[in-house]
Formats: sequence, structure tokens, C-alpha cells
Amino acid sequence: MIARSPIDGARTATVAAGGTAETEAADAAAENAFPAWRSVPAPRRGEYVRRIAERLRARKADLAALITL
Repeated sequence: MIARSPIDGARTATVAAGGTAETEAADAAAENAFPAWRSVPAPRRGEYVRRIAERLRARKADLAALITL
């Protein structure tokens, strides 16, 4: 899917489009993964979340541009 600016129609991003099947598959994958995630010690889970936060901060300008359109 191509996202376009409502101001001038310029292409702002290309994102994957998904439907019901993809959403249900992602939901099932998350549900199946949860027992393994639950068994990971809290300090390790915290480290994973910290690393995700670092990656989000590194891309904050890109994310802000997508969110504000």
C-alpha cells in the first residue's frame, strides 16, 4: 500500500497491506508464542523490551512522520 500526503498527494511511505487472513495468522502466532515468552526470565524480557525501545528511538523521525500524516 502506498501512503500519500493529503496535502499534495506526494508518496510518503510504502507499507505492507494485510487482510483478515494475515491478521488472524499474526494473532495465532502471538498466542502460540506466549507460553514460551512467559517462561523467559523477567530480566531477559526487560532486555528485549529495552532493545526494542532503542530501535524505536533510532527511527523516531520516520515514525513521527508516519503518525502525523
